[in-house]
Amino acid sequence: MKKPQYLKLEEQHPHSWAFNRPPQWEFLGYKLERALDAERESDEEKAARIYLELIESCPEYIPALNNMGLVFKKRGDLDAAIATLEEAVEIGLACLPDELVVIQNL
Repeated sequence: MKKPQYLKLEEQHPHSWAFNRPPQWEFLGYKLERALDAERESDEEKAARIYLELIESCPEYIPALNNMGLVFKKRGDLDAAIATLEEAVEIGLACLPDELVVIQNL
């Protein structure tokens, strides 16, 4: 997988790493909260719709991928759940800088 366009893991301090938060993601976080509110209110359809909108607007937005994977699992669509969660993991691994060693084929 090629490196994500926006999401990157960056060294904050020696031996301390964190994912950056691109500025345009502030709006995505707001929408993510709306989806989580919908889930808390048992409106799974609304939550799924918002997660899919988030993924469409930013395919590397890992929180929406993770949550959509869990929605697929709740619905019993294990193939879609696994595929979506694997995609989130692949994006996360692709964010790792070249200087970090990554264990492949976990």
